[in-house]
Amino acid sequence: MLGQMGLSGGKRSNRKKRTALRGQLNTNGDKTVPWLRMFKADEGDAPSCVECARDWVLDFLSMPLLSFWTIVNVVYISNVIGWGAGYFFLLIGFHKDRDDINWYENLAIQVLTGLFTYGAIISLPWRFSNAHHLWCSRRSSQPGRDFYGRPTDAIWFHIPTLHRKAITFILLVGPFAQFANQALRCIYYSYEAAEAEPFLMLFFFLLSFACMFVGGAYQVLQERRLRQQNATFPSGVFEDVGLLYRHWHHGIFHVIPGRVPSRQPQTYLMRCCCLLPGVGLLHAALCLLGDVPWLLHAAFARAKVPANHDNGPTLEVVGAGRVPFTRFKLFVTVSVSTDGDLAHFDYVGRTPVAKRSYCRWEDKEILGINEKDGEWGWHNPAKIRLGAAASSWGSKAVLKLTLCEDHALCGAHAVHVVGSAFAEATNVKGARGVQQLLLEDIDGDPVLSGEPLRPCFVKCAYSDDEATDAPALSLEGGLNFGDSGRGGGGG
Repeated sequence: MLGQMGLSGGKRSNRKKRTALRGQLNTNGDKTVPWLRMFKADEGDAPSCVECARDWVLDFLSMPLLSFWTIVNVVYISNVIGWGAGYFFLLIGFHKDRDDINWYENLAIQVLTGLFTYGAIISLPWRFSNAHHLWCSRRSSQPGRDFYGRPTDAIWFHIPTLHRKAITFILLVGPFAQFANQALRCIYYSYEAAEAEPFLMLFFFLLSFACMFVGGAYQVLQERRLRQQNATFPSGVFEDVGLLYRHWHHGIFHVIPGRVPSRQPQTYLMRCCCLLPGVGLLHAALCLLGDVPWLLHAAFARAKVPANHDNGPTLEVVGAGRVPFTRFKLFVTVSVSTDGDLAHFDYVGRTPVAKRSYCRWEDKEILGINEKDGEWGWHNPAKIRLGAAASSWGSKAVLKLTLCEDHALCGAHAVHVVGSAFAEATNVKGARGVQQLLLEDIDGDPVLSGEPLRPCFVKCAYSDDEATDAPALSLEGGLNFGDSGRGGGGG
């Protein structure tokens, strides 16, 4: 190969030229270990044997929905659910015969371990392909390049290389931890033998699931950041589920086709959440569980909320009306687009979080201050100074008021956007007294709540007088209120 590349002569000359070639490769921005590759492949080069084998395996695993793998996946998921439910019933004492319960528990554990090992094996081709591409391949692994170094629109390949390496490494540790767990289960195959080394097998089992969870959350965070920066990327699973929920909430989508729209299920849920504190706490716990990736990101980022302005005119945020039920604290952020571009807003300020009180459904009380109409606010209206630049806002300036839930856990904070209200700055300045602005969701539809459904709104008042000092904010976390477009995004 070196002779075909024009490297001829004595051993010393060849050594010098190879060293120079490696140095040239290492200065092309490719951080792959230089001695793993002797030359850099072009995107038009013929695929190697490894790449052909990789493509064949990935094509085989990515068959259409209605194919052989559909049957395999249905059988696999059914077995996981069935054996998992059986093991749960054994733990709660469903099987009364105490002599055989240990044998059945061990059987369920062995079968579940084998099923998890099968899942780990199925996931290896994709992860090995990424590991080969990131560390060993001659193709470019820069963001936006696929396995062959060609430009691609797949969002995974647009994640920065360092983050892709970290995600791939974490997701590779998980299967090998599961393989270690499977090997230990084969060695200690009986219930009595497994009881001799319980912590060793439990360690690899927990390590496997922890790696899967952390790696998946890491990937979701990176893809979500890319979607916020570039709207051309298609929506992910979380975005699709959120869109289906909003369509169901507005009556656009029905679980049962042709069914008459009904608010009874959601009304029953609100009644349960209001009357039974345990149900409300469970709802809040599930919300926090879904926010774990963003809470982890906020805990590591430790970004502080920007301080409010101390001069300029005042926007008094009185509260919000007909707010959907929630057990989280709420606050309002204010941002502005000086040129009228609804795709980009600059952060101006925010209110403190409002403490909530318990509600009683019989009296139509919803969490807040004026609870007869589902309103929410502060005992003293929050006043936000808009800064000295607010006086020079032109006729194109648009104000955006975003009602947010503060999901806090162990000092980390995540933000869920309830809705956003938009108004021209000139109309806000010219209005007298308190005005109501309609809240819209991420799709531009009005946020609805109550029985019967009614639109939600935020109440504010503009004043040229400067506000008194607002309470100091101590909230920390990876919060970003200025760059979201119309409707904002939930977090």
